[in-house]
This record gives sequence, structure tokens and C-alpha cells, in this order.
Amino acid sequence: HGKTRKGDSLYIEVESSVNQTLQKIALKIADKKQLEMENSAFRLALKKQKEDLEDLRKKENALLKQVKNAENVGEKLEQEKMEQEKNVVHIKQRCADKRKQISEELEKLRLYIDSIRENLEI
Repeated sequence: HGKTRKGDSLYIEVESSVNQTLQKIALKIADKKQLEMENSAFRLALKKQKEDLEDLRKKENALLKQVKNAENVGEKLEQEKMEQEKNVVHIKQRCADKRKQISEELEKLRLYIDSIRENLEI
């Protein structure tokens, strides 16, 4: 009976050791599955962030185009304003020239009228 008990105790010890090893393996498998799930979630989050970044880049490019268009429009308006200012200066000069011409013609007419009056008075 002593040997049987010693055999039983050895059997129990081996069985216990095997069970502990199986539990450790089961924990490692569970840990690995947990890590795989976390890795998968991380990859999905990373993919989403990449998509968001790409969307932001597209929006940035669209805004940069709008800014460039606005700058171009601003430059064109500035050029048109300068052209209009030149036109205004030109028109003012023509008006001044015309006023001077009219004043000179009026002066000639006055002198002519005065000379006619003088002739009539004589």
C-alpha cells in the first residue's frame, strides 16, 4: 500500500503540475486573443485617423485654392481700380482742357461783342 500511495501522490503531483501548465497556457492564449483584439481595434482607429487626415488634406487644398482665387480676384480688382483712377484723371484733364477752351472762346466772343458795340456807338 505504501508504494501505491507514493504512486498516487506522484500521480497527483504530476496531474497538478499538468493542470497548472494548462492553466498558464490557457491564460497565455486568452492574453494573446486580448492583444489581437486590441491590435485590431488599434488598426481600425489608425485607419480612421488616416482617412480623417486625408479628408483634412483635401479640405486644406480646397481652402488654399479658394485663398489663391481670392488673391487673384483681389489683384484683378486692384488693377481695375488703378485703371479707373487713370481714367478719372484723364477725364478730369479733358474736362479742364474743355473748360479752358470754352473760356477762351467766351473771351473771344466778349471781345467780338465789345467791338460790335463800339462800332455801333460810333
